[in-house]
Amino acid sequence: INPTPLCAYDKRYKIDCKSLFVGRRCNDGICIGEVLDTNGKIIDEFSAELFLIFANERTFIYSTSKYKYGSDYHVIIKHFNNYKQYNSIGEYRGRYIDIIENGKYGVYDTATGNEVISCKYNSPLQFTTSKDIVPANINGKFGFIDIRDQIIIEPKYENAKVFTDGLAAVSLNGKWGYIDITGILIIPFNYDSAYEFSEGLACVRKNELYGYIDTHNNGIYAGEIHRSCSRQRLQHGNGSGRTLYNDGQ
Repeated sequence: INPTPLCAYDKRYKIDCKSLFVGRRCNDGICIGEVLDTNGKIIDEFSAELFLIFANERTFIYSTSKYKYGSDYHVIIKHFNNYKQYNSIGEYRGRYIDIIENGKYGVYDTATGNEVISCKYNSPLQFTTSKDIVPANINGKFGFIDIRDQIIIEPKYENAKVFTDGLAAVSLNGKWGYIDITGILIIPFNYDSAYEFSEGLACVRKNELYGYIDTHNNGIYAGEIHRSCSRQRLQHGNGSGRTLYNDGQ
């Protein structure tokens, strides 16, 4: 067979393309997929009816051919010789993968092969590391949980986004503000929409005007009325140099 680097096999999911390769061996019309290391050693085999969508040295995730037709079980996760099946999985963000069963979300640990959070939440959980606390839809309200499935911030928000730069955007009564990891409101509920911080800035909208604020709620720049934020717009502006808001005003 002619092995292909796994990073070229499926770009949607994280695959260790430096040390793992995929190939397919056929004898008498029967084909078997193989995962090989850089020495050509076969470290996993899978049915030709399966499609490899994730691999590291411990865990392999396959979608079945029935995936296209909405079968009861779409995804098979293999950790060494232990198998689990789920309807689907979310995007890989690090050690953890969201698992989906009957429309509910949980979390699978690719390092240990354990289902660390069962499929019971109504929204993606988006864990990257074991230290994260992430938003979770609990009975229609958003709070924040840790990887032990403990509630860290009580569910009382209409919506919530992940923590970045120490703050998370949350909405209440139709308005958005930002809380810290203890749940204290740092930036008041002044905005019609709000997004995650990146490099100290977050895009917000108020009265149909978009712009950026820093983590102290200082306005950085607003151009004319726009439908979205743009870092290019932030950098170049419109020549006026005016700010979006001062202290949220």
